[in-house]
Amino acid sequence: MKLIGLLDLLERKLSGLAVHVTHDGMADYRSVLETLEAMKKHINPHDPELQIRPAVLFVDDEEIIRRIGTRVLENAGYTVFTAADGAEAIEVFLENRDRVGCVVLDLVMPRLDGVQTYHKLRALSPGISVIMTTGYGEGEIKSKFEKLDLAGFLRKPFTASALSGLVSECVGKVDPGFGGTAGKGTIQRP
Repeated sequence: MKLIGLLDLLERKLSGLAVHVTHDGMADYRSVLETLEAMKKHINPHDPELQIRPAVLFVDDEEIIRRIGTRVLENAGYTVFTAADGAEAIEVFLENRDRVGCVVLDLVMPRLDGVQTYHKLRALSPGISVIMTTGYGEGEIKSKFEKLDLAGFLRKPFTASALSGLVSECVGKVDPGFGGTAGKGTIQRP
């Protein structure tokens, strides 16, 4: 669901609720708390209109690639977590395992490379979908790593449409229930 759709939905669900403003223009704290309590009564968290897409964990040791990948995926409507290497990717995944539905993982990185990180992620969440990115040719990588059961490959440099298209396919296969051992869900790490 696009952000505007979510905001429209929340506006419909929250119609009639208001935060009172004091004479100096500041929101009254008690009114905010009352509004939040009223929201709990009016919003059903299981409402299908409020379902959120799984997030993407984007892992690359090059900052410029992380920034571009994040921007492309956010523009496509995804929430994105990032990590600069495999070890950090494991930490980020552990913090958000019920939210992440797809991992875009660079093959060559310091500390833990893409293959080591893949195995650790799969040990934590056997169903997690992983897309491997690399400067190597797809044929070379496929033959080398055919036993990895990857969701896809992206050869660097990749286009925005190739990245968002493959992630869309990857996320489309994620169970909408989120959580559990499949590592499904959403949120962003700065």
